[in-house]
Amino acid sequence: MDPVYFPEANAILRAPAGATNIEDLPVAHVRFGDGASGCVSCWQLTDQELEDIIKTRRVYLTVLARLQPPVSVSVNNPLKG
Repeated sequence: MDPVYFPEANAILRAPAGATNIEDLPVAHVRFGDGASGCVSCWQLTDQELEDIIKTRRVYLTVLARLQPPVSVSVNNPLKG
């Protein structure tokens, strides 16, 4: 998957200097209707990834931390009500 710019993006999370296999990430820093704040990013699937998802109906989320923070994975833009 590749991170992509989207109209609501209002910041860029930059890859650390010297990092390999890490891209800059367009994000929208937002406050949701329930008062929670968050960071939304948008990702585009390759043709092969799309085929794999159709076949397996699975997506894996890896968080590079010891604990799992609250996250959400969706096919719908959470910023478009």
